[in-house]
Amino acid sequence: MDSLAGSGVFGKWQRSRALDRGRVTVNASLNSVSSADTAVQVQVAQDRATTGAGNYISVIARKIGTTDYRVRLKVLSTGVVNATLFRSVNGVLTELQRIDVPGLSYTPGQVLNVCFRRQRVGDLDAARKNLAGGWRRARLVVDCQRQHCLVAGTRCGRDRYLRIGQRHQWTGRDQLRQLLGGCGRDSAARVVSASTLGEQIGEAGAVLDPTAESAVRRRVLVAHPSAELYGSDRVMLESVEAFVAAGCRVLVALPGPGPLVSEVSTRGGRVVYCPSPVLRKSALRPAGFLRLTAEATRGLGSGLALLLRARPEVVYVSTLTIPLWLLLARLTGCRTVCHVHEAEGSASIRLRRLLAAPMFAANAIVANSEFSRQVLGSAFPSLGSRTTVVYNGVLGPPSVPPSRQSIVGAVRLAYVGRLSERKGVDVAVSAVAELIRRGTPAELDIIGSIYPGYEWYEAELADQVQRLGLSDRVRLRGFENPVWPRLAEADIALVPSRWDEPFGNTAVEAVLAGRPLIVSDSSGLREAVAGVESAISVPPDDAGAIADAVEAMLSRWPDYSRLAMVNAAGAAGRFDPRRYRARITSILLRTCGC
Repeated sequence: MDSLAGSGVFGKWQRSRALDRGRVTVNASLNSVSSADTAVQVQVAQDRATTGAGNYISVIARKIGTTDYRVRLKVLSTGVVNATLFRSVNGVLTELQRIDVPGLSYTPGQVLNVCFRRQRVGDLDAARKNLAGGWRRARLVVDCQRQHCLVAGTRCGRDRYLRIGQRHQWTGRDQLRQLLGGCGRDSAARVVSASTLGEQIGEAGAVLDPTAESAVRRRVLVAHPSAELYGSDRVMLESVEAFVAAGCRVLVALPGPGPLVSEVSTRGGRVVYCPSPVLRKSALRPAGFLRLTAEATRGLGSGLALLLRARPEVVYVSTLTIPLWLLLARLTGCRTVCHVHEAEGSASIRLRRLLAAPMFAANAIVANSEFSRQVLGSAFPSLGSRTTVVYNGVLGPPSVPPSRQSIVGAVRLAYVGRLSERKGVDVAVSAVAELIRRGTPAELDIIGSIYPGYEWYEAELADQVQRLGLSDRVRLRGFENPVWPRLAEADIALVPSRWDEPFGNTAVEAVLAGRPLIVSDSSGLREAVAGVESAISVPPDDAGAIADAVEAMLSRWPDYSRLAMVNAAGAAGRFDPRRYRARITSILLRTCGC
């Protein structure tokens, strides 16, 4: 690691070598150079594997007295390479930023090409607006065999960390060549950016992965209306996982604690509690409207404070039921992506336009089905035309146990999802009563819970079970995670939605679990089960039709159980979370201008 050219146009390199406790330290400096704008490029390689705590390579671009900025690479015995940006004053090092170089596993003989540039810039618009003087910026680029690139660290003259906006980014090969003084050449990243969060320590960068469309280190705020684990909640988790994998720093705003919190943390996101008004049908009632007004008042202040404190570069609003986030993001200058999981196709045109109007504040719109896109377009055609359809990524069970070879005794039915009138859970209960009246023994497990404020429906459901004498046949299991054990115990899954559904995650889960499915023939549910031969579609709100479908499946049970296993494999590919993550990440980065 200690070979070095003897001299250059600026004079001769001064070298020293020391041995301390078995560790060799090699130093080299070019003391005859005086420059305010300095770039140093160094190539280093190890001839043997790293042992112990690791090997260090430090590069100092410019030193004034006892003050300098330096970048330090640490090569670990595992092959991981840490890149850290420091400021040194009187021998005291202050860490400004640290990152593991993504995708790099160092092996002996591999050449690391390190370029470190320190530059004084005094003519930026943001500098004129925010500071009397110019900005001092220290940047680091790590290039390993033209595969990985990182830009990091921004500091201003007043020792405060400021955010560099969209106008102050280096994008494309030519700009990176200019930044590096030509040393990057073909290794230039497609996107190079620098950003910080408020007045916190600079956390910045861009990572080049030639196999990806773009992987830019960004600050992303994800706004979500609940902390539960139902369909749209699980899709949001897939989005968080995708953004984290792309190198983004993800902050998730939730209204309060719940099972979703730990799942977000597991996927690399950070949760902050921030109440926000959620549009629900209960808001059409006087009491609900008053509650919505109070929530909006609280959410306005807390949401605005969070955006000003976090300074995200893009806000991902995971549903149109929390429109305040779109408006606040536009107010604070953040770019936004809105993911539509709602489709009130049966609502009046006035209500549809009221729900869709906040979408005009979004920079990009994603819908979870063609049906959702059409409903949005029926309110405002311009919104529908600029909406991208991305089917949900749904992760299946670890394994798919086969159904019972023959149905002995009662047929086991299962409903998974919210307990609400629109989901038609009461229709499923009535279908069980109809089957028993016809002489077909049946049981029903209901797995799910209510939205707060819908306790009345849960009470009515319990009363219905008692009234029909089904207490020993229908079981309200409450919320369970995961749902796969219950689906494995079931023979047939039911999705009896009474009104429009934007998509139908629970229908896809039933298919992935390898269970025949009876589903309402409407809205986005048609897209969810398109091509699924083990599914029977029935008219919504028709308990008799559900009973007919159950009996039809039982009459051909070997065929339906076999087809269900075949369809499970097909659905695993169609709704592969990896496909979803790639598409949603592409949309997010494109919204950032990447």
